[in-house]
Amino acid sequence: QPVRRTTRFTPSLLTAAIIAAMCAVPALAQDTTAAKAWANAAIGYGSAHFSCDTCQATHHVDGWDVIVAVGAIPTRHLRLGIMLNIWDHTLSDGERLRETTTASAWLYYYPLARRTFFVEGGIGLSDYRFLKGLQKSIFFENADTTYAKGTGMGGTLGAGWDIYIGHSGHFALSPRVAYVHGFPRTLHSPDGAIVARRWTQDEISADLVFVVN
Repeated sequence: QPVRRTTRFTPSLLTAAIIAAMCAVPALAQDTTAAKAWANAAIGYGSAHFSCDTCQATHHVDGWDVIVAVGAIPTRHLRLGIMLNIWDHTLSDGERLRETTTASAWLYYYPLARRTFFVEGGIGLSDYRFLKGLQKSIFFENADTTYAKGTGMGGTLGAGWDIYIGHSGHFALSPRVAYVHGFPRTLHSPDGAIVARRWTQDEISADLVFVVN
């Protein structure tokens, strides 16, 4: 049974990433001895599949995919940074929600001389939550009821193409596709009871990314 708790506000991971991006990019840009900085934000579509030791086979479920990332450009063909990827699926009742959040160390590699096509990948922590009554604001988010949650490792592989805006080379729109895998973890209810073992998640996403260099 889900445990209902008094509403408690906690800092949003998305907000933290946005603040980090806003602080880091100007700092790197002002330091002429540092590598150039980059930041991006994206929205798109993600189709996810979940499984566990005791789960019945499920169909893919659709959801919104949101990305925020920031980092540095040490060479012409390489970008390094951190990325936050959030996928949400709202159930038909409009209240219950599945959410995965993946925070990763990130790498972009541009194999071609023109530096338009790229491959990307990252590894980090992946969090899954099944909850009800999620409320988000600019600085905080909270949920009325949490049914299950669990954290484990997560990995991502993707590819895309930069389409530059204007002639400065500082702005681009980048369509990309990616595969996100959440490695096995145990899901618990808020009172510590085990809900599922060896829970895994797989997502295929297509996003449009706005890039600032």
